[in-house]
Amino acid sequence: MSATTKKENQRIPNLVIIWLDPTCNDHNEFKRYYFNNPLVEPESWLYFDNHEHCADYIKGSPRKKIFLIVTGRFGEEMIPELHNLIQLHSVYIYCKNITKNKQWSLNFDKITDVYNDPIKLLVQFQNDIVEYGLRFQKILRINDDDNDPKVNHFSQPNKNWCPWKSNSCTKNLTLKGQGTIEIIQLMPVPFELLLTNTENSNSNDNDDFFGILLIVNDQKVTISKIINDETTLLQESIDDDGVLDTQSNGEEIPYNIYWFSLDSNNLFVKYGTGEIRHHCRVIECYFNENDQKNLKQIKYMHIKLNNNINLNELKYLQSKIKVYIGTEPVVDDPPLLILSETQFTTVEDIVNPRGIPASVLAEPCRILYSYISNFKLNNDDFPQFINAIEQSIQNSNGLCYKKLHEKANRFGKPNLKATYLRITLGKNIGNAPGIPYVLEVWPAGHYSPIHNHGNSYGIIRILYNEILISLYQSLNIKNQKPFIKRLLHENESTWMLPKLNQTHQVSNVSDRCCITLQCYQYGKEDTKHYEYFDYINNDGKSINHFNPISDMDYMEFRDAIKREWTEKSMETL
Repeated sequence: MSATTKKENQRIPNLVIIWLDPTCNDHNEFKRYYFNNPLVEPESWLYFDNHEHCADYIKGSPRKKIFLIVTGRFGEEMIPELHNLIQLHSVYIYCKNITKNKQWSLNFDKITDVYNDPIKLLVQFQNDIVEYGLRFQKILRINDDDNDPKVNHFSQPNKNWCPWKSNSCTKNLTLKGQGTIEIIQLMPVPFELLLTNTENSNSNDNDDFFGILLIVNDQKVTISKIINDETTLLQESIDDDGVLDTQSNGEEIPYNIYWFSLDSNNLFVKYGTGEIRHHCRVIECYFNENDQKNLKQIKYMHIKLNNNINLNELKYLQSKIKVYIGTEPVVDDPPLLILSETQFTTVEDIVNPRGIPASVLAEPCRILYSYISNFKLNNDDFPQFINAIEQSIQNSNGLCYKKLHEKANRFGKPNLKATYLRITLGKNIGNAPGIPYVLEVWPAGHYSPIHNHGNSYGIIRILYNEILISLYQSLNIKNQKPFIKRLLHENESTWMLPKLNQTHQVSNVSDRCCITLQCYQYGKEDTKHYEYFDYINNDGKSINHFNPISDMDYMEFRDAIKREWTEKSMETL
């Protein structure tokens, strides 16, 4: 591939840079620079000296992503009308009177800042274009669902940021005043996150400094508010669930997750560990309305590791710390049930939904659900299939009875109750941990160990009776308390994503057997394909790896159960 072709492949489609200023010639310098920028097409640069013509172009370009440099006078007149257009990505006010234009610009989140220095404007503009280009290329490379407005990501951060690669401990938030930050640690490291309204993290250097400071170490967690040089402690916690986990890292627990979420609209910050969801919060701080204006101006994140911001000295942590940033705050917990669109018929279904439609789930879940949503066990060929399975469980000579007893020590210390049958449908085609479609048979009173699912997507459908699903923050020997328990009934379905609903325990608390259909699939973004389900051993003291092998093929199982049923029926004649 030629250098020219490589350069063209890097360019961002539909990107438009607009300079609107009838009196300034600085746009020529900018234009000259961007003709040599590999991310920008030469045709992407537009110049306007008439604000009405410029506004008409922006309103008539819904498929573009527009970066607008505009004077203070034109900006104050145009931005209120254009601000909410999806095609307007960022606005830069270039003027002489910073103080005057700062006042009105604070009301519009897409305005990055007000500038009177062309060098500062160029540097910020350049950084934003590069960041957008990298984000766009990553979206194309990793997850097509990120561009699908129908898909609900349930507040999961999906943009990786590496301080070492950016050579900075400071990062712009994508949206002012809201977002969620996830820190994944492969070794325990005390850390601080400071969210501020200024790029400079030193409150002593700013007259209008506002910040929210999270400090996490092995003793406690604190959240504080900083206004100029005054720091106010909001909340602290010494609970084991929230402090830095210094004991469980290693071979058994490959990582720990800590997260911090900001929501200026609902006036809160939340800190949690494990899965990023409302139920896994450890600290929740609410602010009064007097703080809302300051919260909405927060646009920078500063990270400190081991009380240090010298990235050269912290180089040894580069492979041990992963940071992800998302635009959505953690507000509520997502419903566990999947409902059909026809079940959303009232305002209550929208405001306080019992479930979610499959159409808003990520593509792997949508595909899996479409395959199993109408699956039936009993049919005209074998209408007694379910009764025959129950009989096989109860009969000491039955296939199910024997296989369950063979598996009594499958998860460590012998325990018949901690067994179930895995009847697989189809073959292992390499897109899931084991064979992707599994019929699971749960005798009365039986349960699984606490386990996860290899960061796969998944759907669970209840084919017969009911099952209790217990969800956990993470697979952690120190914390085996579920944060949600939900009884799922016949014909109901639930879902899992790589970072949501991943760790659970399944229990049959009824007096009859339960039969479920489970299916799994790796996402496009998964380049590791972890082949195991990890579980907490029956003794509750260790974590082991479970190879999700089959107890029997579905057609073989069905034929064997049918023969048993027929033979048993003949005996009663």
